[in-house]
Amino acid sequence: MMLLQTKFTPQTGDNKQAKIMMYTMPIVFTWISLMLPSGMTLYWFVNTLLGIAQQFYVNKKYKNA
Repeated sequence: MMLLQTKFTPQTGDNKQAKIMMYTMPIVFTWISLMLPSGMTLYWFVNTLLGIAQQFYVNKKYKNA
């Protein structure tokens, strides 16, 4: 889900660094979430889903602007 969220979010700065972060951060956060209680992981997952929905809405609404 984080990979999908990263693809929807507009990128700024260095493209090479953004590409590395796009693939590295989901792996790191997955490893971290294995150590956390399940409630925290569920919160993270739902928050990511809501972030994707929000970014999709903003992209759609301001596409013509």
